[in-house]
Amino acid sequence: IDIRLKWPNDVLCDGAKVSGILIEQRTMRGRADATIIGCGINCASAPDLADRKTASLASLGAPTDPNDAFAALDRALRHWLGRWSEAGFAGIRDAWLAHAIPPGTRLTVRLADESFTAGFDGLDDTGALIARLDSGARRLVSAGDVFLAGD
Repeated sequence: IDIRLKWPNDVLCDGAKVSGILIEQRTMRGRADATIIGCGINCASAPDLADRKTASLASLGAPTDPNDAFAALDRALRHWLGRWSEAGFAGIRDAWLAHAIPPGTRLTVRLADESFTAGFDGLDDTGALIARLDSGARRLVSAGDVFLAGD
């Protein structure tokens, strides 16, 4: 099974979404003072979505007990949040990229006022998506919906 990360928040198994993360942050006086992380894992089944392929852990032959999945998620979050606390985003960026979709993978990016197609070209130092346009120019995306082109 080919497991990859797709910016900003999806885990793909053989190109199908099996998990996603949503992060909301509350800011007061220009500073983040609260962060809420929501994680969804398709354990026993996966939704049938028109705009993307999906899969479940069960369909991949992986263990599906929600308690086991939560325990593994808890361990991973503690590990990576610890790395983030020690070294900032730089402490996790390279590991994230090592498991990301390959550079050049075609993406459709949907923003509030436009959509465009570009190649995945990595993450900048803040975690923004670097999209390589067909012209060769690079465009940073810090918020938006991103899909594999053709999904």
